[in-house]
Amino acid sequence: MLIAAVPYHTFPDFQLGPLTIRTFGLMVALGIIVGAMIGARFVANRGVDPDEYTNIATRAAIVGLVGARLTWVLSHLDQIQSPLDVIAVWEGGVQFSGGLLFGALAGWLSARKRYTRTQGWALVDGSALGLAVGLAIGRIGCMAVGEHFGGETSFFLGMTYLGGGTVEAEPAIGATIHNTAFYEFLHLIVLVAVMALLLRRAGNRRSPLVPGTIGALMLVWYGIGRFTTDFARVNDTTAGGLTGAQWAALVMAALGAWLFATGSRRARSLAASEVPDEARRPEQSTIKVIPADADAAARHTEVVDDVDPAPTDGPDPEDPDGPSEGADDDAAAGDAVRAAHEPTSHVKVTHPPSAPDTGSDGTAPEPVVDVGDGDDATEGEDADPPPDAPDTGEHEPVAHTRDPEAEHADDPEPRNDEPTHTAVDHRDPGTDDHDGLAIDLPRPS
Repeated sequence: MLIAAVPYHTFPDFQLGPLTIRTFGLMVALGIIVGAMIGARFVANRGVDPDEYTNIATRAAIVGLVGARLTWVLSHLDQIQSPLDVIAVWEGGVQFSGGLLFGALAGWLSARKRYTRTQGWALVDGSALGLAVGLAIGRIGCMAVGEHFGGETSFFLGMTYLGGGTVEAEPAIGATIHNTAFYEFLHLIVLVAVMALLLRRAGNRRSPLVPGTIGALMLVWYGIGRFTTDFARVNDTTAGGLTGAQWAALVMAALGAWLFATGSRRARSLAASEVPDEARRPEQSTIKVIPADADAAARHTEVVDDVDPAPTDGPDPEDPDGPSEGADDDAAAGDAVRAAHEPTSHVKVTHPPSAPDTGSDGTAPEPVVDVGDGDDATEGEDADPPPDAPDTGEHEPVAHTRDPEAEHADDPEPRNDEPTHTAVDHRDPGTDDHDGLAIDLPRPS
């Protein structure tokens, strides 16, 4: 019992003034143009020049169209009556599997070695989105010329043929038949809506998409849909019980499933491949090991370079009343963390060997402090100023030793967990404002 049916009249051409427009050719051209525009807009937001993409997509579409027609001709030789029939694509008759194979190959040859891996996957996703839209428009052309028919049916989406002429065997007037081109048009519209929803959610950063997701969705969705609808066709040749498009659809669905399964691994690989080479190289260590001499254990030298500048001496604009009492205590400990100096300045603090000799009082020797201005003096030599240099009033770096027990004598509880430190105060002798570097280093125990 037929509940409903879609009335159907073919329209293979129409008049536009003195011109006769072939509907199938118009829809194919429109599908290519609109699909390329959508793909170009997609990749433009992902680091690919849209004009370059349009050129690549145009070449792929032209080659794909030639391949689709060639494979159709080879599978419908009984319908070829003259050489003109070989190229009469405006009359309808293209093979999707051949078009996909030739078009994908042309696109890959045009784009290879021109883009990064991430951009390459953006091309895949953009092309899949554009292809879904282009195929939906192209199926309007298939319905217009009357092809891809199935047998009679009572299915509510069946189409009741009202005449107009067809490319394939013409059904009886008034018969309700499967029209697989119409079925594909419907599920492609749903596919495009799903893609748009996923991209919108990804744009809102609710659910980021792994590169290649749109391409995988296109392969799986269309592969399953095409494999299913082709069972309703009655005019296509088969091999092994399946049409050529069904065999291609199986490959598409399997490839799409593989892309989905490897999405997480692909995302990690792409993230790692986009890291600049400079970031992959380990940063230069600020700790250098310098042997004291051939007979002693190695001594560690800490080199501090490129210290961020700190405020210079003078009144704090946010505190016009001057430093607090706590700040005076810090200044007495060595002007903690004052760091305005030339980038080439450095401070070297050399620790004794791991098993140092103790002095007469049983204490370990103090670290040896060496302050340089960019030109390292020979180890062991004094970096005294030239004898003729005027006395500017600047004084040499001073090593201050803090007594944490004295500092915390008034604390309610003893502070026995703080190690003794050595504060090294580096003042730049070339300036008047005594800007310098203060480093607080633990003393060897």
